Amino acid sequence: MALLSPIGLLLLLALPLLAWLAIHRTKPRRMKAGTLFVWRRLAEKRPLARPRRRIDPLLLAILAAAALSALAVARPVSASSGRSGVIAVFLERTSPAESDDSLAATAERVTEEAPRAEFAYFIVDGCDALSPVTGLRGGSIETQLSQFERLSAGFDARILALCRPHSAAERLGRVVPRLEQRREGVVYRIGGRGTEIELRVSGGAAPAVTGAEQTGRVAGGDSAAWEYRATAEYVIVETGLGSSVQLERSPLLIATGSGWATPAHRALVAAAGLKTVGPGDDADLYLGGDGKPAIVVNAGKSAVLADSELSFDPTHSLFGELPMAAIDWRAEGRLIPPNAELRPLLAVLSGDEVIGSLVAVSGDGRRIVFAGDPFSSAPIAAASLLFDNTVGVLTGERPSARPLYRADPAVRLPSERQALAGPFPSSGSLKADSAKAISTTELSIWPALAAGLLALIAATVMLKRRHPAGSPQAT
Repeated sequence: MALLSPIGLLLLLALPLLAWLAIHRTKPRRMKAGTLFVWRRLAEKRPLARPRRRIDPLLLAILAAAALSALAVARPVSASSGRSGVIAVFLERTSPAESDDSLAATAERVTEEAPRAEFAYFIVDGCDALSPVTGLRGGSIETQLSQFERLSAGFDARILALCRPHSAAERLGRVVPRLEQRREGVVYRIGGRGTEIELRVSGGAAPAVTGAEQTGRVAGGDSAAWEYRATAEYVIVETGLGSSVQLERSPLLIATGSGWATPAHRALVAAAGLKTVGPGDDADLYLGGDGKPAIVVNAGKSAVLADSELSFDPTHSLFGELPMAAIDWRAEGRLIPPNAELRPLLAVLSGDEVIGSLVAVSGDGRRIVFAGDPFSSAPIAAASLLFDNTVGVLTGERPSARPLYRADPAVRLPSERQALAGPFPSSGSLKADSAKAISTTELSIWPALAAGLLALIAATVMLKRRHPAGSPQAT
């Protein structure tokens, strides 16, 4: 209980004064006595016994009424929270496909923090083994904590069972670890390029892999990067969580058209790891022809380019790391005339005037047109890099940087935070959130009613004393 106006208790200082006034203003009671032979009584001179003073019940009633009035003026209140004894529990998943039994086991351990309380659970994607449960949306741990803070604002306290400590969690409540033992060999990232495969794994244990040979290992902190080279059409990777991921060879599919039948072209396609499809089949890239995206060669007309100058944007992805001087762009004597549907990437200037281009891109960015055929005329290293860049501009990913082996997009690996989950010292407080709403009930009405009742009783007693029963009434 608390007092909203504790200064009202100063009225209690008046109680001693009221008691003193009431005691010292009490007069002796009048009695009728005969005066015959009064002188004989006086002659005896017997000392009178001092009457014992008794506490008047009327005085006690008045003092009690005054005390209760002071308490009513002080406005006592009782405070209570909206949800007494209910704790909000946030359970961070240790993997996207964690079982309900695993979550329930953690929930049972969490209840030891407050054995007499009731619990409400907050979990990404929910959990059928616990009740009541509020499902949260997935996302980063910051996103999850933000949702939990907002949805649990009305609860008495919070407990957060996390994979790893987080700076924003301690201010919300009690933080405990999800796992009591660190896991080894949990795969949380699969990458690589070409036939090279890189696996990011928790701890130092090597994952179980079939269809590839190990080529290296790079350790770092709580995790390690294991490197492999694929040797089969399919690569099977054990995730360390009782499941496996199948990586399938998935090269870019290309369809070749006119102008792309030379040995040099076939060597470029093979070196890039591309797969040629038959006529009429869907492809990711078209070499010649009318499909899109496409690379078109020998699209220029004969022109004299001996005295011309070249202009290009060196920051464009087509020219990234490309040794421009290694390619004789003018050697074939072909030029793409100015065209409203094409934007020059490698323009040809005569003086200050653009007379055409050697490389141009369509307005929608899905066709790159070459005046000649630098892929067959340039040195093999420069031609390979130019082809790699061109494919990257059209598909969004260079073949040299693109993983040749990929997992099914529906497969969800654990995040790095989930894979590196482990024990840590518990921290934070289990106290109620100071920002939550607290309901109060004012109790001043009850002492006020009691004081009024005592005052009424005291007034009744005083009236009876002044006009006792049977005494003559004034008219």
